[in-house]
Amino acid sequence: MTVLEERERLYPIRMLDVYSGNVWNPAEEKGKGTRGVICKAGQGGFYSLPSRFISDCEDNDLAWGLYWLIDSRFDSGYHMRAIKQSLADLNFGPLGLWWDCEKPKISMTERQYWRTPYAGNGLIESVLDKFVGWSGKPSGIYTSPGFAKLIGWNSVFFKSREFARKLAAMPLWVAQYNDFILKPDLFGLWTDWLWWQYREGPDYNYFNGDEAKFQAMLSGYVPAPPPPSEDKFTGTVVSNQGVNVRAGAGVSFNKITSLPKHTEVVGTELKVISAGEEWLKINYPVDGWVASKFNGEVLVTVVAIEEG
Repeated sequence: MTVLEERERLYPIRMLDVYSGNVWNPAEEKGKGTRGVICKAGQGGFYSLPSRFISDCEDNDLAWGLYWLIDSRFDSGYHMRAIKQSLADLNFGPLGLWWDCEKPKISMTERQYWRTPYAGNGLIESVLDKFVGWSGKPSGIYTSPGFAKLIGWNSVFFKSREFARKLAAMPLWVAQYNDFILKPDLFGLWTDWLWWQYREGPDYNYFNGDEAKFQAMLSGYVPAPPPPSEDKFTGTVVSNQGVNVRAGAGVSFNKITSLPKHTEVVGTELKVISAGEEWLKINYPVDGWVASKFNGEVLVTVVAIEEG
């Protein structure tokens, strides 16, 4: 038996994690055997959870959870203002809320990270303490062995601190890509892990346990009622080149992602710029704006949803 085959035997339950801009199909994931999805809800002071994420998961019987990146460029107050506003219902799903501890940008070097205003453990501890004081809810830590080393979680001094014991009492989600290991590396005072992100693109994760343990983790969760729908339009990408999703209605706005031909979209607002240019604000499969018509060419067919 190969290492990969042994891992599949040891960890039969798999989860996918995504973020705004990812294009993924909940029904396809369910068909592949994926049991849950954890989505990025925000970073620093910015909320970014796609509006249909929760309903997509619940409609396809996928357990769901959220994660928030602790961004060292901003203080804990900035984080908490956004979290309190966007997660006011304290509904984090069956898989709960996780704190993403890593550099704010993948391309950021270690030297650049330490130059950010709130690099180090102070920000992480402050966010965790303020969150518990506000919500009273448990949460988990998502990080990698590399970041743990960068921030000093393996040092004897850190392990003697109360904060190290506080972290170790939280469930651990490890990101470590290696096809030749049977379990991820541990660090700090952790003695076990709950999730292991073993690959990226797509980001799949093993659950450290059997079906009984997985069901025990899900027990007691009561889903919140779905919010009222604000959808007004449906559409389909018809352009052979696909269509870009932008942060606003116009090519001057940043590109978020792109959608290929035949992608179905759902929108809330149609903005007519001119006879040859129209933009649709979509909330599915991602949040943003697409040009339904540009330079007189139809890129996305749009149909209004009749109310009542």
